[in-house]
Amino acid sequence: MRIPRWCSVAVVLAVLPIVAWHPASATGSGDPDPAWLQVDAQHKVAIITVKAAMNGQNSGMNFNGYDHGGLVFTVPVGWMIDLEFLNNDKSQHHGVEAIAYTDPMPFGPAPLAFPKAATDTASEGLPPGSHASLHFTAGAPGQYAFRCTTGGHGMLGMWITLDVKADVAEPTMAARSAKS
Repeated sequence: MRIPRWCSVAVVLAVLPIVAWHPASATGSGDPDPAWLQVDAQHKVAIITVKAAMNGQNSGMNFNGYDHGGLVFTVPVGWMIDLEFLNNDKSQHHGVEAIAYTDPMPFGPAPLAFPKAATDTASEGLPPGSHASLHFTAGAPGQYAFRCTTGGHGMLGMWITLDVKADVAEPTMAARSAKS
């Protein structure tokens, strides 16, 4: 029995969004921009820039063009983080929060990793074009995620990695090609 062409097209159109929203590994676009991490070693401050929906990577569900933990900021324990957030999306609300890394990334609310480490607490995100500044201390070593605060976006891959370590002298930033 022959399947009508319109059925095949309907199946592809139904499956395509699922594939686009659920990549198997961490991805990003190109090398990280050095401007995303500035270091004030004298005052022990890491100045991190996070741009929501910077480009079309992961259907726009990205921070700085990276998704699923593909961009990693490493910060010494005890350093202050000044995070500058910009919602670059043209139509959706987004926010950012630092939470403990878990796999899978939680869909709903999760406790903040550090006090004041969120742009909003109501899971509404910030309107398109908005910006916010966060100031918090990376108080405990561990692996964390900068995750979108808008419900479900983190689970769709809209998160990057924050590693807080006791054995590093200064903050660094690197792209990671795969996340297990």
